[in-house]
Amino acid sequence: MSKQFSCFIVTIFLVTIVAFQSTATAQRNSVDVAVQRTIPLLQKTDASFIKKSGCVSCHNNSLTAMTISLARKNGFAVDETVAADQVKAVAKYIEDWRERIVQGVGIPGLQDTMSYILIGLGAEKFSQNASTDALARFIQARQQPDGHWPIRAQRPPLESSNVTVTATSLRALQLYAPEEEAVLYRLAVEKAAGWLAQTRPRDNEEHTFRLLGLTWSNAPKDVLKEATTNLLSLQKPDGGWSQLPTLKSDAYATGQALVALHEAGIAAEDPAYQRGVEFLLNTQLSDGSWLVKTRAVPIQPYFESDFPHGDDQWISVAATNWATMALIHTK
Repeated sequence: MSKQFSCFIVTIFLVTIVAFQSTATAQRNSVDVAVQRTIPLLQKTDASFIKKSGCVSCHNNSLTAMTISLARKNGFAVDETVAADQVKAVAKYIEDWRERIVQGVGIPGLQDTMSYILIGLGAEKFSQNASTDALARFIQARQQPDGHWPIRAQRPPLESSNVTVTATSLRALQLYAPEEEAVLYRLAVEKAAGWLAQTRPRDNEEHTFRLLGLTWSNAPKDVLKEATTNLLSLQKPDGGWSQLPTLKSDAYATGQALVALHEAGIAAEDPAYQRGVEFLLNTQLSDGSWLVKTRAVPIQPYFESDFPHGDDQWISVAATNWATMALIHTK
């Protein structure tokens, strides 16, 4: 090989490396900008929703607590005053409900909502107390003999599946099981994991939460591999996932799929994950949100929660939280 040809090969190699590094840096900057753009919007609607509605929601509050905690952990700037105030507001809310919960009167949404509340508090490292004990006992008492929890509402996609509420209830009990009843709650988690391992998911929501529940419960490797492969197989050519096979890819389905895959051990550098990231970066709006159209039948009076998209704002804020968490996982 001539010296001139060797120099040419080296030059091509170096140019390729520089181009790869430039692409990676550009994406890294895009992810950083996308995440930092959306955090103030999420924190604004987090605070506004509780004040305007008087309740704690999965979409505006619990998911936002998960996002803010993850953002802080990965070096993104968050408004710590707002974050602390929100934890206090949620803590007060469940304390106000505690006596009724002890008597068997659950927070609206029952285990659907209550499990998400505990997961949100757990993300923010809220200490176990009498109120969290009450929620955990309420949830545990409603587990069915075969290990699952039944859904109490029909508001797809967040509240529409026994798989979702079983996975979130399992996680809530892991986080906040009363210490004196640890064995009872461990058995409840094991039964739930067994049910999830046997169930056959029907849509993206169920594939996602089945994988999350199996990951949280340290399911056998072959079961996790099967669940991971099945969720990966649902990725569409545009890099996204869709809520239903008949729908287009959206940020809700894509974000939650990526978060579940990351929890299960899929690296952010994986080509499938990167295609999902590109889909999210290409579909974020300039205000920091992602728009997803609702398919739930309205059951509550409409009000503005200081998030864009009108009638579609609640599913859109849920989508924005999942999408943001998926992007943060690339750090």
